[in-house]
Amino acid sequence: MLAPSYHSAEDESLVIGVVNNMPPNAMQATRAEFTALLDAASAGHTLQIRFFALPSFRRRASDRISLCPHHEDLEALWEADLDGLIVSGTEPVAAELTDEPYWPAMAKLIDWACDHTTSTIWSCLAAQAAVLRLDGIARRKLPAKLSGVFECTRRGTHRLTAGSPANWQMPHSRCHDLDAASLQAHGYEILSCLPDGGVDMFAKEFGDSLFLCLQGHPEYSADCLLREYRRDIRRYLLGQRDIYPAIPEGYFDEAVVRRLLELREQVLQKSSLDFLGSFDAATQACVMPGIVVPSWQKPAVRLYANWLSVLAERKTDRVVPGRSAVAERLAAS
Repeated sequence: MLAPSYHSAEDESLVIGVVNNMPPNAMQATRAEFTALLDAASAGHTLQIRFFALPSFRRRASDRISLCPHHEDLEALWEADLDGLIVSGTEPVAAELTDEPYWPAMAKLIDWACDHTTSTIWSCLAAQAAVLRLDGIARRKLPAKLSGVFECTRRGTHRLTAGSPANWQMPHSRCHDLDAASLQAHGYEILSCLPDGGVDMFAKEFGDSLFLCLQGHPEYSADCLLREYRRDIRRYLLGQRDIYPAIPEGYFDEAVVRRLLELREQVLQKSSLDFLGSFDAATQACVMPGIVVPSWQKPAVRLYANWLSVLAERKTDRVVPGRSAVAERLAAS
């Protein structure tokens, strides 16, 4: 249950910060997705959610208010009294994470989260940034974009996956991966894996903060992969990418896949933006948000419900954060 976004010492609600690193045209959709998921997972908890915008080359200081409504400047985060933090991913624009325009702000955020949160969820690119900053684990570029809904398998027992089935569906949309052996060698616990053995979720304690890293997207709405696929097709039609994008795996039904393959052949013979009308007609009813329940909704709600329970328990034992050994090491490096 969501509450108004204020907080006092007497309030027993959980205050969740969400750092939204998406570009302006996707920020509000991402905000709605995280809000809906937290609301669905909040049974027994009253939540207050504060959204923050991570600065990047896409957002000038002068236009942040108009482009990012309902989002606070990241500078407000440093003095925020939060119980938990979520950091979204974003589409990469640089070959190396450290060359991304927002890297200095992201690095500061990762350091801050070690000492000022009881737990943080790092999503997709943010997860890759966290392990690079904290343990020097570099992501690997995939031969092709990984896009679709995949069956993930639980590994071991962890309270964040308590009550989850042995297998569940989860959407992925990314161009990079992390090596499971490297993560384990640095003390990360693998919580779930993809069918090919790739990493889905993993976790590690940094000081008193539990970091949960997700390469998938439990927050995605039913139509999110569709919108991304359409965006990538449009870029191809505009000449902004050389290769026609692959259909997201395990997402559309067989009839829609056959129609999309037919349309692809038409585009390869004669490229035109008019194609998008045919694409919309072929896909408009198959993943309608609010009507179609995504296959990953239940496991996503279970994961976030477990995370909120961790926050509630740690809230009672929370102490004033100090400078951890992690922060000392990073400051000296």
